Amino acid sequence: MTAAPGSTKAARTRASILGAASELFRQNGYSATGVREIAVTAGVDPALVIRYFGSKEALFLETATIDPIWAERMAGPLDTLGERTARGLVEARQESQGSVTALLRATETPGIRAHLQQVMADQLIAPILDRLPGPEAEIRARVFAAQTLGLMYLLFTVDDPILRSMPPDRIIAYYGAALQAVLTGPEPEPN
Repeated sequence: MTAAPGSTKAARTRASILGAASELFRQNGYSATGVREIAVTAGVDPALVIRYFGSKEALFLETATIDPIWAERMAGPLDTLGERTARGLVEARQESQGSVTALLRATETPGIRAHLQQVMADQLIAPILDRLPGPEAEIRARVFAAQTLGLMYLLFTVDDPILRSMPPDRIIAYYGAALQAVLTGPEPEPN
């Protein structure tokens, strides 16, 4: 079946808008990027941005994706998940920095905050919740997610100078051990 004549052009226009928006959100953040700026960069009329995506927020959410490789990392053995997670974040630092920074900085917008909460639930908590041994699995899964997002924040958004100067293997060793302790390490003492 052949596509309608306009559909190829529509697909190119949509892809152009997505590409421009992704780049601008990465460079400038959500708040500092406007629909007109996206349209100019994409070479389209601003009305087309809204026609294809409905709103700047909806367009941002479509560009704010998490790498599908996380599903593979999370599905692997629980006893090495801390190290794999830390390694994945350290290795993704350069290629994901802009998109993660844009997403974390845009959480003042309720829809984007809800999206980040859903991503955290779907990609960091749900894949391990039923596999965690011992008591308080949900609390431990959420602490794991918080620690993971904390490292993302320090590496991608804050660009912590001490972490930046550390050899990647040292960050992975320390943070991997901290993540692993929440997952399978000793239980904290009750109060």
